[in-house]
Amino acid sequence: MDKQFRNLKQRQKEKINTWLFEEYRRVWLEIGHEPQPRYNQQILSAVMEKIEAAGIWIPDGEVERYFYRRKAHYRNRFNKQMQADASNAENSKPE
Repeated sequence: MDKQFRNLKQRQKEKINTWLFEEYRRVWLEIGHEPQPRYNQQILSAVMEKIEAAGIWIPDGEVERYFYRRKAHYRNRFNKQMQADASNAENSKPE
């Protein structure tokens, strides 16, 4: 049976989404810029290991398609976090 991403439980979807964002963010911070397409497989492999360890059964292709659909969202979310961090750093500087 081919399970689709939408057939997962909400908790499983949220875990996978969180893992994908965390790995995307980790790679971005590691290389110092937005991950280029050549890093996609590295990100997906790391997340697939977590999915397998958690006992979630989902085909690799489903996770890959979900990642590509959400990639722009992850980029925007990361940029917002960086702006917020920069803003907080400016506000906490002693005068």
